Amino acid sequence: MNEYAHAMGNSIGNFADYWELIHAEPLLSGGFIWDWVVQALYRDRADPTRGFVSGGDFGDVPNDGNFCVTGVIGADRVPHPHYFEVQKVYQLVSFDGTGIADGTLRLKNRYHALDLSECQLHYAVHSEGVLVEDGQLPSFVVTPGETKEIDVSTVTALARTSARAKQEVMITFKLKLIEDATWAKSGHVVARE
Repeated sequence: MNEYAHAMGNSIGNFADYWELIHAEPLLSGGFIWDWVVQALYRDRADPTRGFVSGGDFGDVPNDGNFCVTGVIGADRVPHPHYFEVQKVYQLVSFDGTGIADGTLRLKNRYHALDLSECQLHYAVHSEGVLVEDGQLPSFVVTPGETKEIDVSTVTALARTSARAKQEVMITFKLKLIEDATWAKSGHVVARE
């Protein structure tokens, strides 16, 4: 696998499927997304509303058309919608909520050196799209490569009491940095579900 994901247009197709396989097979290590940023130019710097231009827009022949207009980030450095898909799929902590009804959330730490002690698990409970409660859970350690059950019974109990008859209740979990790191500021979301 080399340029295994094509970020042209508004999709990056089958990206999560690739990473399920990469996580399942120890000999796979991923590849490159074609491309990180759209390679296009403003037609007129004085009037950027005229949009971006690429191959053929200058009357150049031959050209590659819009095949350089591929990217997770736009030429204006604004993330495309599939940026958020890449961010989610690349997170190195996975959540298994199959035991959530019993008050447990399983976290798998896919980091090779970090034990997650520098992170705090935050939650938000929404009922019919309205925030009912948010907070954080006690600190814990999940060593590299380990899967651990986290007690979230207080959150699930809160969700049950918040729900009125036939209302949709959603719990969102976010693993956030407790302190500034060299690569991100305090509060940065490391993983979410």
